[in-house]
Amino acid sequence: MILIRYKTAGMLPAYQQFYDGFRAKLDGWVVKGRISCKNTFDRESMRFFNYLLSGNHLKTLLNIPAQELSRLVDDLKSSFPDLDNQDSPLMKICRVVFIDHGYKSSMANEGYRFPKNELIDDVGADVCPYCNRTFIKHVTGKKTDGKGVEIKAQLDHFYDKDKYPYLAVSRYNLVPCCPTCNGIGGKYTDDVADTGIVNPFALKDTHGMLFKIDVGDSGLMAMSKLEKDIKIKIEYPAGSAMDKNVDTFNLQKLYDCHKDYAAELYKIHLYRQTQAYRDFVKALTEAPGSGICQEDVYRIMTGTYEDERDFNKRPLAKFSNDILEDLKESEE
Repeated sequence: MILIRYKTAGMLPAYQQFYDGFRAKLDGWVVKGRISCKNTFDRESMRFFNYLLSGNHLKTLLNIPAQELSRLVDDLKSSFPDLDNQDSPLMKICRVVFIDHGYKSSMANEGYRFPKNELIDDVGADVCPYCNRTFIKHVTGKKTDGKGVEIKAQLDHFYDKDKYPYLAVSRYNLVPCCPTCNGIGGKYTDDVADTGIVNPFALKDTHGMLFKIDVGDSGLMAMSKLEKDIKIKIEYPAGSAMDKNVDTFNLQKLYDCHKDYAAELYKIHLYRQTQAYRDFVKALTEAPGSGICQEDVYRIMTGTYEDERDFNKRPLAKFSNDILEDLKESEE
């Protein structure tokens, strides 16, 4: 689990354009009291959408920080009880407004579009923040036959869009992630109000969940023996809710698949304690014109980053750094 942030302060231009078009369309529907003959606003729906269009309530809904999503849901359900009834006319019209004409909007159909790609790019995470195992970098190009291709992250609605449709276009409710974490084997349509998992946007740092290893008596064995016996542990403070993330995303089972990598990290750690390694680093960094610094050597030797702000650049970066740091501390 790694933290993510939007790089742009305030609303992205593309998101602002969506907001302006969406608000104008919503205002027109409220004036008419309907979207279509099949989708009309009952009294409670009119009350809810008039509330959103008053003041900055709609903009607040779209920009509410991750840490405040739970409070917002409770406040809205308290003020508009029909939001707590999945079959109410209000919830049905919310799905049409926020999902069909919001999240799924396109220029061709609405005259505005929801900027999924721009939001994914602005987060700038190259790997899934839930598992830190899979690349999710947005890539575009052309195949050899000239056809366009686009590879990108999925957007997980942290609060499921079917159960909480009014959050379907709220940007801090949209977490770029991999298909595994967003699919049946991961979070899928789980209700976070029940599971209690943590939103990556709400993290203060990456230390709420730590990876460690136990080599037992196999530390000096051959690599093939070590990678069979090594145990990977995921630790987190009591009451931190990180246990919910570990369970929801099956992180223990997934990371147990990386015992070979953990064994390599342990062997790298042993080598880094030797005089031979220190002599190698000294010769490398002090060689005239080498241009290699201590940070470069760390990345070359370990295949990962020291700075937690870089953990979103490479799969298993946090896993690797956590293990190496723990082994280092155990030697001190």
